[in-house]
Amino acid sequence: MMISCDDITVQLGHRAVLDRVTFCARAGEVTAIVGPNGSGKTTLLRTLTGEQPYTGRITFDGTPLSALSPLDLARRRAVLPQSASIAFPFTVLELVRLGLTSGVSTTHSHGQDALVAQALARVGLDGYAGRLVQELSGGERQRAQLARVLIQIWEPVLDGQPRWLLLDEPVSALDIGHQLMIMAVARDYAQAGGGVIAVMHDLNLTSMYADHVALLGAGQVRASGPPEDVLTDHALSACYGCPLRTNTPPASGRPWILPQATLKAQA
Repeated sequence: MMISCDDITVQLGHRAVLDRVTFCARAGEVTAIVGPNGSGKTTLLRTLTGEQPYTGRITFDGTPLSALSPLDLARRRAVLPQSASIAFPFTVLELVRLGLTSGVSTTHSHGQDALVAQALARVGLDGYAGRLVQELSGGERQRAQLARVLIQIWEPVLDGQPRWLLLDEPVSALDIGHQLMIMAVARDYAQAGGGVIAVMHDLNLTSMYADHVALLGAGQVRASGPPEDVLTDHALSACYGCPLRTNTPPASGRPWILPQATLKAQA
């Protein structure tokens, strides 16, 4: 089971933001999309969600994206954008309840209110249900939005079909403790049989939690595969346009990136 795109091109004006991109993400895995600013990461995610016109072919578990209705998509995938403004004075409870669509199994044994409470607890917002969203910090708002997204597709597999979390920079406004919490949420969702695609900037978190990495540069996939194959000195330095060095701690075997190593090279 996978999300697959073949030969995807997105043209904005005279510029190809995505240029013949081929990409896949498998259920049961966390797939990270990384790359420098302007490389096409968010555009690729928006294309996978059905928000961005494109040429090429995208399938959800073998079904063409073009054949899925908005309701079908709401049942199969939930999307966390980079930012989402709230125009009305919603409480956190009211915001999260927006995720209670027909995509949520109506047979859930705990009821909707209990489900909201579980989602808030999962993102570290116990006791926040009555707070106004406008009163929250940026990081708290981001986690409240993630709770809304989670509750939309709470069960990672429904009727034998995997469901998908599509996350655009899910940890950008968070402190390190909450970054680890949210990445654990993504990992647990994938391990339960769902699929996760996340646009990431933090290469070390990507290395820690991703099963598969797609490295984008100038609208093309420059490398794709496990973190240890993609996050290399050569690939990262070429894509980001600065010298980067990866290291491999013996305990995990996963690469980690040391920007401080560039200081001597730039001196």
